[in-house]
Amino acid sequence: KTLAGVARRLAIGPVIRLGRGEKIRKEHNRASLLADVVEAILGAVFLDGGLNAARTVCFKLMDKELRELDPKKVRNYRSLLQESASQRALPEPSFRLLKMEGPEHEAIFHMEGWLTQEYRATGQGRSKKEATQDTARNLYFILNPDETESPPPSSPSETNETNTTDEPQHPPQGSKT
Repeated sequence: KTLAGVARRLAIGPVIRLGRGEKIRKEHNRASLLADVVEAILGAVFLDGGLNAARTVCFKLMDKELRELDPKKVRNYRSLLQESASQRALPEPSFRLLKMEGPEHEAIFHMEGWLTQEYRATGQGRSKKEATQDTARNLYFILNPDETESPPPSSPSETNETNTTDEPQHPPQGSKT
């Protein structure tokens, strides 16, 4: 998201050279493509000028984003959830994809996560990773209700499409709220 935002701010999209199909689909503003271009620029600077040059360009390009960084948004809730579960002698969290909505380039992923029958939550995001983090965040706050931040409400889905762990396809029923 951050790299795509940098690309948009620098108006990189209109100057990206696209193939015919990408032009027809007007993908010059697709977040993943924009992020890839900024990443490629930083990689080229690194190869040409070394680490210090790449670091300088990176900080100049992302100065605004770094100043606006919100530590609450940077938390890795999947790791926090694993630590919290381990401290309580609970199993590691399991996650599975419930469904994917929308066209592939603008998909919204809906995930479910659980520790036990009592501890279950859902989440969503624009990538499986983002949806897993959102689910882990919601599950973390169910497990740690005294934390200062509270998760947004989410509604579980009944679909069962893709399992992202070695866990059984059907998670335990019930949830602790």
